[in-house]
Amino acid sequence: DSMTPLPWAIRHAGGKVTQGNLDPFLLAAGGPLLDQAVDTILQQTQGRAHIFNLGHGILPHTPIANVER
Repeated sequence: DSMTPLPWAIRHAGGKVTQGNLDPFLLAAGGPLLDQAVDTILQQTQGRAHIFNLGHGILPHTPIANVER
């Protein structure tokens, strides 16, 4: 879930793989805010198993270019 702070989820995952956390609204918006969110997730999960994807499904109005980016 993109509303759950990733550091909290990691602490409570009991060593299991975490998944998700990118806010689908940021993916839809694109630009620097998207880049910053991606960088933050990568920093917070560095050195541990994490499946990078959205906290919820992709929004219908999300530009394909943002997904490809």
